[in-house]
Amino acid sequence: MDFDLTQQQEMLRDYVREFVARFCPREKVREWDEAGKPPSELFERMAENGFLGIAVDPEYGGTGGDIISQSIILQELEAQPKSPF
Repeated sequence: MDFDLTQQQEMLRDYVREFVARFCPREKVREWDEAGKPPSELFERMAENGFLGIAVDPEYGGTGGDIISQSIILQELEAQPKSPF
């Protein structure tokens, strides 16, 4: 059994990493952590990028991703120290 990520999964991982680097810089994450809440704009961007609807069937407005895609997104979002997620 092959446990390596597929090319599509690697692209998703890289995309989420880029998103985190751009929209979740460490200093901002620390501020959000101290405030106890990330900004609503961040959730809007996450939704626009399909991160929040990854487990939802496309019939209902989601992207219909599998459990591996969900795990990749969560893992990359929580990779920041003191992440608000």
